[in-house]
Amino acid sequence: MDPSLQALLPRIREAVGADTPTREPTEAEARAEAIDKSKLFGAVRDALKADDRLFASEDALIASQVSSAIPRIVAAVTSAIESARQRMEAEAPWALFALESELDLLSPLKKERQETAHTLYLAYFLDSRKPHGLGTRVLRELCSLIGQTIPGEDTFEALGRPGEDNERRLRGIRVSAEEVVGVGHAESGGPDSRRCDVWMELFEEARSLIVVIENKVDAGEHGDQLSAYESAVWERARLRRHLNFEARLIFLTPDGRPPGDVADKRLWTPLSYRQLAVALARASRDAPEPGRSMLTLYIATILRHVLKIPSGGLGLERIGQLKYMSDVLNSLPGAPS
Repeated sequence: MDPSLQALLPRIREAVGADTPTREPTEAEARAEAIDKSKLFGAVRDALKADDRLFASEDALIASQVSSAIPRIVAAVTSAIESARQRMEAEAPWALFALESELDLLSPLKKERQETAHTLYLAYFLDSRKPHGLGTRVLRELCSLIGQTIPGEDTFEALGRPGEDNERRLRGIRVSAEEVVGVGHAESGGPDSRRCDVWMELFEEARSLIVVIENKVDAGEHGDQLSAYESAVWERARLRRHLNFEARLIFLTPDGRPPGDVADKRLWTPLSYRQLAVALARASRDAPEPGRSMLTLYIATILRHVLKIPSGGLGLERIGQLKYMSDVLNSLPGAPS
């Protein structure tokens, strides 16, 4: 038997068991269970394809059990999706258009997975000085997301809350894309300089705050890329001569994976495009036009082409929709943590 299939046996037996639950699951629990079962189904399907001894009696039995379980899994996923969608219509309609839209911002330009295009648009929406009319909404939601992602993070959690003082500070953040940063003492774009995807700075009288976002859609890290950005951050702080200095390094990828290097894993906070999509959707809630439509179409690009979540489909094809809706619903006030 293929080793990957052997490792899945306990979960398969649990999933296809006929035990009746001791209590009715909550809506959030039902969504989580449907997602987990769909992942199991995908893993079993892949393992069965890899197994070159499908005619063994135990393999045949497993295949039969899995086949009989598929309708139940599909029914559970479909029920969870419909339930989540009803809640979305009632509590988060602002997140549905991007999820169900066949239109998006970048595919007409054939740049739906181009990292530079995503970097430029993300920096544009984060910059409250741009004419999109969104103000600090996107920046506030990103700060809130960083505050939730990093344990004990008070600075960004505070910036993510509404208030006149926080609004003033958010408007003081300078945002740039493809920022030229110096490695060592170079800041002129020469051989000792690098281009950082998104660079955000807040300089106040007695303190500095820098956020670096390294965006990876398809490519991985190369060479000393991340360590060079780390050096650039500390060099920028040295030039500002601020003793009270904070930096946050964000590693943005479709699946939220950490960097490959052990040292980088300690310094860079992984963030997924699905988390980003939820934060952007929240920023669109009360946003004015035309910025709201532009932002929504960019979210649709993320969902369709970066996360591969279809706008329609049937059964297990829609599991990506359920994951996104679940994240949106869990972000609402009063949702269980």
